Amino acid sequence: MTSRLANIIWTSLVRSIIEYGCEIWGEREFVDFEKLQLEMGRRILRCGSRMTEEVVRGELGWERQKARRDEMRLRYWAKIVRMGDERIVKCIYKASRSRLEREEEEGEIKTKTWCKYTRELMKQLHLEEQWQTEQVGPEEEWNELIREKLHEREQIKWRTQCLVRPKLRTYSKLKKELRTEPFLQLYHRGGIPELVKIRGGSNRLRIEQGRYVKEAVEDRVCLYCNNDEIEDEYHFMVDCKVYEDLREVMWQKCEETTGFSRAGASREEQLNALIGDRFQPEEDEDKDSGKSKKYRKLMKAVMSFITTSMDRRRRLQGDLEGVKCTRVHTAHLPRSQP
Repeated sequence: MTSRLANIIWTSLVRSIIEYGCEIWGEREFVDFEKLQLEMGRRILRCGSRMTEEVVRGELGWERQKARRDEMRLRYWAKIVRMGDERIVKCIYKASRSRLEREEEEGEIKTKTWCKYTRELMKQLHLEEQWQTEQVGPEEEWNELIREKLHEREQIKWRTQCLVRPKLRTYSKLKKELRTEPFLQLYHRGGIPELVKIRGGSNRLRIEQGRYVKEAVEDRVCLYCNNDEIEDEYHFMVDCKVYEDLREVMWQKCEETTGFSRAGASREEQLNALIGDRFQPEEDEDKDSGKSKKYRKLMKAVMSFITTSMDRRRRLQGDLEGVKCTRVHTAHLPRSQP
């Protein structure tokens, strides 16, 4: 199943059910809904249970479910405001709003009403004027406005969480906007999950695996190239001599496609050119544009390198483990008598 199809299943069959009626009940924090979204995202990306929430949402461009409920609420509020005064829903809304204003004047809010949360939400999004005047404009303009405000709020929160997590030290340099990654539109069954794992830090490299055995960072060196360098994303993608022949093929395609030269470029610039946002097309750019085509060609080359190199690494790891097992077995054999 492609990531696009899985995303359609999530939005049309799953999300639509858990959001039913959220315009009037959605102010609470529903942890189970967030967990459900996160689990679905991991399945779409095929990245494993250890992948952090920030990477899952970042790669898919997903905001929290809380943002969706807030958006539906504000859309519904504008719909109520546009209703005629004779409508029952409008009468209830006006009574609730009057009650809120009266309790505020008395200095004590006795009830957490629908209007109270809606007003606080609009204040948080800097829409106090619209709350006071109830001037919401045409439906399309209002929906676009609140979508922009909520996305800004969610992106700030997501970006802050990325920056404070040590595990995402590399990811926060590669991705700075909460948007769907364009490489997810490609079909590369093995390449997409491997690329996500390299970008997101939850991979088979020692920088990550050493975390689970409480190994000091400086001890998580590469076991295959004997350069005494920490086996992290930079080492795997840019430096390790074990994959040099495969890397040369990738860089040749990269330079032919983008014109980028690694000569004189820093490790960070090289990594960003390969798996970061340097050559990504704009979010609204046509998929048949020259930039989009070049990006797809680049990512196919990168995914091919990652999957092939990981296969080589697995074989080398198997050889090392086989040698260790042989040594252990030989050590316990009885010595021959002279």
